[in-house]
Amino acid sequence: MALNSFLDSILGFLLSWNPLIAIIILSLFISLLITIIYKYATNQSLLKDIKDEMKRLQELSKTLRDNPSEMMSTQKRMMDLNMKYMLHGFRATLITFLPIILLFGWMTAHFSFIPIAVGEPFTTTVFLAQQTQPINVSILTPPALTVEGNKTTMITQDKATYTLTGTTAGTYDISIVARGKAYAKEVSIGQPTNAITATLAVNDDTVKTISIDYKKRILIDTGWLQLGWLGTYFLFSIIFSIGLRKVMNVY
Repeated sequence: MALNSFLDSILGFLLSWNPLIAIIILSLFISLLITIIYKYATNQSLLKDIKDEMKRLQELSKTLRDNPSEMMSTQKRMMDLNMKYMLHGFRATLITFLPIILLFGWMTAHFSFIPIAVGEPFTTTVFLAQQTQPINVSILTPPALTVEGNKTTMITQDKATYTLTGTTAGTYDISIVARGKAYAKEVSIGQPTNAITATLAVNDDTVKTISIDYKKRILIDTGWLQLGWLGTYFLFSIIFSIGLRKVMNVY
């Protein structure tokens, strides 16, 4: 929680931007960070020599189609060089791993789903463990949340679904009661961002999971291609990484 608050204080201004623009900016920032660390945490002269040698061997292998033994020897040499190249860059990968994972966690929390608006109906789904007989499942909510239909239902299958509406913006606890046990799940209503996970994993002998059915946020939709924040990030990070490596002469 403290880490999320820290990242919010640094990156929170992006949350008021168009999400697509925000992810593009973050892709550029992370790509630049990785490229700079990779450039100065590796022996660029050695990596250049390895890439030049691999390129030379690739050209050589094209002339060895009629000499299988020499071609195999050349390809083995290329594989060895490629392995050496990757191992040499492993140090830089370790340095960037933790900050990238932390940033990914922050982006997952804020860009995965479309926030629920005040007055917008949404569903909560309770997935049950295997039951030998029907059980009563109830949903309890604060006054700011209203439930359509019965709050208590007899469940004979593997799930129970409730439709709710939030009348006031805020973060609230929904309680699911089954077999005398109460399970709390947070829901965010009318917030500009959603930093609450959609699914609570319980996995006891009564309840498997409780999920708030937030709508997935799609940032790029061409009709035949739909990308959420992660796919959009990878698309632009590849573009930025290729460009930055060329500009900064990183091998």
